[in-house]
Amino acid sequence: MLKNCAKPPKCLIFMVLFIVLPGQWGLAQDPKGLLVTKVVGTVGEHVVTSREVQMSYLVEQALSFSKKDFEKRSLPLKLGTPQFAEELKGLFLEWVIFFEARNFSLTEVKKEDKNQAEKSVLDKLSKNASWKELAPSKKELDEMIERKLRSKKFVQFKSDASVLQVSDQEAEDYFNRNRNRFGSLPFESFRERIKEFIKRKRKEERLDSWFKVLQNKYHVRSLLQVKS
Repeated sequence: MLKNCAKPPKCLIFMVLFIVLPGQWGLAQDPKGLLVTKVVGTVGEHVVTSREVQMSYLVEQALSFSKKDFEKRSLPLKLGTPQFAEELKGLFLEWVIFFEARNFSLTEVKKEDKNQAEKSVLDKLSKNASWKELAPSKKELDEMIERKLRSKKFVQFKSDASVLQVSDQEAEDYFNRNRNRFGSLPFESFRERIKEFIKRKRKEERLDSWFKVLQNKYHVRSLLQVKS
């Protein structure tokens, strides 16, 4: 079969869809037979499944919140819901940023940072029913934490590189265009806050443009159907 493929990796994707994921299109059971996982998208030649989205969501929550807050927030995602779609979108971005960082050999993650993150995640997930049901391997968790830490580090790197200075004149022009928002106080009362606001807005716009470029570059494709 592969001999007829011009690009074997892409053929392997279709082998995954039709052989590894038998039965219905894009559906398969996990090794324990407890879950049904569905192909929900592709990033380059990586196939994204609903199981991966679930695992990524739980790990992200565990990295972002204290143990107490995590227990309140770690509700299972339901396939096809708007929340699931948002998590899938975030996972797509994470993958393309990780690919870009790896291509340029940037933002390596220190072993001690990775070990500390993994310890924290496992502490919060050790009794989580959804995590136990997903039954991720150590390799899956290691790779996921590596990807998350490296992509976050790269975003910070790009964000710092995107900082543009805002002049007093630019800030005053913004103040004059939006005079009704500032009441009767003079420009001097808001100058620094306006400059920070414009700086932050420009940074967000540059990052958003970069994200769109990366999604096109790495051929992000969503196969998710969102329930209305």
